[in-house]
Amino acid sequence: MYKKTTFVLRALLFVVFTSLNILAQTNSVQLATGGYWQATPENQLVRKGIRDLYPQAYQTYTLRLQQFTKALSAAPLQAYGANRPNPLTVALPMPDGSMQRYALVESPVMHPDLAARFPENKTWTGQGIDDPTATMRCSITQFGFRAMIIGNQGTIYIDPYGVGDLHNYIVFNKADFYANNDLGYSCETNDSHFADDYHPNTETPAYRSNGVLRTYRAAFACSKEFTNTHCGGTQSGGLAKVVEVINRLNTIYERDLSIHLEMVANSIDIVYTNTNTPPVAYSTSDHSANNDANQTNVDTDIGSANYDVGHALTTVGGGLAWLGVFCNGNDLKAKGTSGTGGWSTGDPFMVDIVSHEVGHMLGAGHTFNSNAAGNCGPNRSETTAWEPGSGSTPMSYSGLCGGGHDIQSNSDDYFHSGSINQILNTINGSGGCASFTNVGNADPTCEAGPNYTIPKSTPFMLTGTSNDINGNGSLTHCWEELDLGPGGHPNSPVGQAPIFRSFYPTASKTRVFPKWSDILNNTQTTGEIMASYGRTISLNFFVRDNFAGCGGADVDNMVVTVDDVAGPFVVTAPNTAVTWEIGQTQNVTWNVAGTTAAPVSCANVDIYLSTNGGTEWPMLLASNVPNDGTHPIVVPNAITTQARVMVKGRGNIFFDVSNVNFTINASSVPTYLMEVANDTVNVCAPSDGTFTVNLTSFTGFNSPVTLSASGNPPGTVVTFSPNPVTPTGSSTMTISNTGGLADKSIHSFTVSGTGGSITRTQSVAIQVSQGAVPELTATYPNDGNNNVPLAPTFSWTSSANALSYDFQLATDAIFANIIASTNTTATSYNTGLTLTPNTVYYWRVRGNNYCGNGPYTDAAFATYQVICQTFNSTDVPKNIPTTGSNTPINSTLNIGSSFTLTDVNVVNIAGTHTFYGDMTMRLKHPDGTVIVLSDVSFCEAQDNFGLGYDDEAASPPPCVPLTGLYTPFDPLSDLDGKTSIGNWTFQIYDFYNGDGGTLTAWGLELCYTAPSNQDFGTALVVQIKALLQGPYNTGTDVMSTALRAANLLPISQPFNGLPWAYVGTESVASPNDIPANITDWVIIELRAAGNKNTLVTRKACWLRSDGMVVDLDGTPGVKFSGTPPGNYYVVVRDRTHLDAISANAVALPNGITLDFTNPANVSGGAAQLGLLEGATYGLLCGDYDGNGKITIADFNKYNADASKLNGYYPGDGNLDKNVTITDFNLYNANASKLGVIEIQY
Repeated sequence: MYKKTTFVLRALLFVVFTSLNILAQTNSVQLATGGYWQATPENQLVRKGIRDLYPQAYQTYTLRLQQFTKALSAAPLQAYGANRPNPLTVALPMPDGSMQRYALVESPVMHPDLAARFPENKTWTGQGIDDPTATMRCSITQFGFRAMIIGNQGTIYIDPYGVGDLHNYIVFNKADFYANNDLGYSCETNDSHFADDYHPNTETPAYRSNGVLRTYRAAFACSKEFTNTHCGGTQSGGLAKVVEVINRLNTIYERDLSIHLEMVANSIDIVYTNTNTPPVAYSTSDHSANNDANQTNVDTDIGSANYDVGHALTTVGGGLAWLGVFCNGNDLKAKGTSGTGGWSTGDPFMVDIVSHEVGHMLGAGHTFNSNAAGNCGPNRSETTAWEPGSGSTPMSYSGLCGGGHDIQSNSDDYFHSGSINQILNTINGSGGCASFTNVGNADPTCEAGPNYTIPKSTPFMLTGTSNDINGNGSLTHCWEELDLGPGGHPNSPVGQAPIFRSFYPTASKTRVFPKWSDILNNTQTTGEIMASYGRTISLNFFVRDNFAGCGGADVDNMVVTVDDVAGPFVVTAPNTAVTWEIGQTQNVTWNVAGTTAAPVSCANVDIYLSTNGGTEWPMLLASNVPNDGTHPIVVPNAITTQARVMVKGRGNIFFDVSNVNFTINASSVPTYLMEVANDTVNVCAPSDGTFTVNLTSFTGFNSPVTLSASGNPPGTVVTFSPNPVTPTGSSTMTISNTGGLADKSIHSFTVSGTGGSITRTQSVAIQVSQGAVPELTATYPNDGNNNVPLAPTFSWTSSANALSYDFQLATDAIFANIIASTNTTATSYNTGLTLTPNTVYYWRVRGNNYCGNGPYTDAAFATYQVICQTFNSTDVPKNIPTTGSNTPINSTLNIGSSFTLTDVNVVNIAGTHTFYGDMTMRLKHPDGTVIVLSDVSFCEAQDNFGLGYDDEAASPPPCVPLTGLYTPFDPLSDLDGKTSIGNWTFQIYDFYNGDGGTLTAWGLELCYTAPSNQDFGTALVVQIKALLQGPYNTGTDVMSTALRAANLLPISQPFNGLPWAYVGTESVASPNDIPANITDWVIIELRAAGNKNTLVTRKACWLRSDGMVVDLDGTPGVKFSGTPPGNYYVVVRDRTHLDAISANAVALPNGITLDFTNPANVSGGAAQLGLLEGATYGLLCGDYDGNGKITIADFNKYNADASKLNGYYPGDGNLDKNVTITDFNLYNANASKLGVIEIQY
């Protein structure tokens, strides 16, 4: 009876398990499509709680929070680099009623110990999928779901509709929200609040995160008044509110600053309530008193050594914080407070107040330039007042100045580039106590362009350039003024006072000054005013890559000089609501206003037409015409009532547009238009260039039009066929005799048509190519590279006369099987493919121009191999008792070797059990991570088992037969990126009485990557012996291996930096993969037999202690794949010794060891070497900067490393891992010696 009942229960559980799998798939679909959200009209909401947010425009939704929370639990934990997980796709509602998707990972803001105590508080971060510029952080606490999304579209908030309402939500743009700033908010911080030990690193290359995330331990306290007012009076409520605050801050700080705040483990101790009182009570009116109290409270209850920054959340409106006190050891790092006053704890409080005050603690000063009485005047900072009026970024006083000084009512959630510079200087100086995580995100790059001089009282536009090295398409751009001048009203600037506000970063690289709406409407907005007097305007072009979790950025500066004499440059006609007709000749006029004279020096202008009131400017009416104040144009075929004209300085940035819209109508008289459609043609000299001249009739025009050309390049001939042409019709224009024109030269000339009394003209041009593109160089993966990742970005050298490049990737050397190809103007390309490990591939690239295709450059490479080793446990057999228990049966397996895991499979699981379905199997990693392999009773009375678990298996385990590889309940990929070494544990839980058995075997298949062992074909092998003077031991006749013995040799070649600038990727997976008899890395070069200065190829490899140079496979000889046999000079380069080159060009391969210990084989002979003993010579020690000369610079290298121990140092000449007097003596003995000049750097 027992067995029968149990069987029925097991069957029911199997149905439940299957249903759960289906439910999990359903959850994924619901998440990805926004299925948990329901757009609900506001009047249909079942309202709960009091509203505290009143944006002007918004959408309302209901959320199935419980189901949504459960579905989000599938999001993987945030990790970076090779460990970066596959994110969960989640769709969230937008203010326009749409859904946008995000790639979501769990991103905790609590210390793991704190998170374990309060698992109900969860936070996530996400990267936009539909909008790659968007980054998002969201949280679920007892107060519901909150999300903050920042990107090209601005900032979007998702918040509970009312306080305590967990099911109804409001979604709105920050731009549609205006907080009430009449509630007592002010920041009392001024420049006197710098810490005594504040030391910014002003030498820091600003704005570069270098792919490093800085994590600071944050101790945020809640006063009991704050907890009572906003958190229900409980510690758990206060902690949940701090989670929301920190999560919001991290949204901004991670994107702008690569800073992550993590709540300390015992944060609950500083959430104060009526029962959990602080050592010192917080004031209900005094920020300064609260700072003093908070310092004492946090130091007492957290411990001064246990946090990096402290802050208090109170109900006193506004805030006060000391400047630059992160990591401060002088009792100041908790002196920061933010208070709600009459505000809620929603987003305005978190952005306008908390991020502002914490920004101070990071070293950022006030950025507003207003001197209005009240809040602004007393707290203005003369050294950081870059924003006009109240300003608009977090360190400004948005909405607080009054008197017409306010730019907007609330702060935007991005830092001014000047503030970012201050903060980065802090965290690279006295605030440098963070923990660091390499995330593998390369910073973007940008250029602002050259400086310009413009006329006064004249608009201008700037366009920068940027590049996202990661290729994510997520860049946003921001132009910001960086001037300091007298404080005052933003509309009445004096001297160098800032005149242009900061605007939210967007995908566009262009900004117009002042903004387009002011120019087109002839209005002036506070914080946007043209310079009406001579001055300079310093402008930062700031680019963000919006990488979720650790944003990268770059900045470039340019200066606009406003000439006090020239200007204003203004369009004078058309400047009223006139009417033009198609085909008419109309004069565009403008006031030159001295812009042709120095220093503006703008001799020519371009004239544009807009047909939609100035939103777009697609039509160029005249190009490069004299800046003389008037130019006739022919009205194009563009009927509109919203025409505007722009006249723009050629080669400059200033412009003006007509003041009002005007009309273009159809022609009322017979006329025609002439257009050369392809007005620029590329020609391969001496070939001809051809153009098509189109003539269009209007209102019955039918006279023949005779075509002619003038101004064509000397020696060329222009002909037309047919000629004349009766509109509507066309003619082919041919320009010949182009052989004498220079490569890539551009030649403009004029085409004229005369029909009846009407003459039309148009400027055309030819661009000349002279000869095909030469062979390029494949730079990555370079030929012979055997450690290439599975998704490489290919790169090659550029060619001056190339117009584009053809790329191909194949699996065979003759490119019969091409798996990827493209044509691009760039010099790099990522195929988007995932290549097969340990496989040889072939790629090639060629340049193209109008003379045809250049020759292909071929390169072969191999992807790294994935090495898998199987380890079987000897801790078996293990008895599985017949009495059920919650205690596992544990069997261990010790892995003694250390490598980074890329794949884990559990194999060879075998045993007996009279009722297999009673058991649950789990795998425990040495760090404690547990993977559930099987967790449901699904096989009922199956007696024996012999199976394994692999994420790549086809299916979960069936019941019969229970053999083979199957997918586990939890993914084993959760272990990827962890280390292999330590005690692994296989656990069996048998919860039921009556059945038992024996675990007889189990094992692990652990995988990692290593350089490929594939043969590229015949390789040129060079066998070399060389000894180094520094580490050579005359007693043993071998060199020291101290660096290898201490695992200090780098796993990747160390010659990336100067002077070598070597880009090879030679590496191994771990220090243990370097043989024990290796002394150091070296570079071997082959140089052309006809010219020692010509480098043919080079490769990094290892120098064995006996002097033999070995490849990374450990075999003697250096293998150069793809290098043809021939005569070559051979160079040996070392980090700390003078390099040497062979005395003669050597025929390779020759099967003979080239012995650099014999002076006869070395250029310069014994003078280039040091005598070691007998007749044995070695490379001279002391060239610590590697440039081929032993000079005072090498002493400086030694001196910089002096007394350093246990490291891989440039100043360690004897390679014993320590920099001591011995290394100085080696340098001193060889001072002033020089290497052979051909191989000096």
